[in-house]
Amino acid sequence: MCLPAKGLEIEFDQADDLSEINNMLQARIVRWQEELLAKGIEQGIEQGKIKLLERLLILKFGSLPTWAQN
Repeated sequence: MCLPAKGLEIEFDQADDLSEINNMLQARIVRWQEELLAKGIEQGIEQGKIKLLERLLILKFGSLPTWAQN
């Protein structure tokens, strides 16, 4: 059986009972949480680098033109 959500595919031939399916879903949810956390951390680091570069440019050259902001 393939459910519409991305990456949510369950082979009922391999699943002996509902508790096994529940365990599979719990493991998948934990993996999704870890992936989302890693993605959020990566985005935060990227935003931090952009802010740091902006501050360094302002220190060296003064205020930035509008096109160079954000």
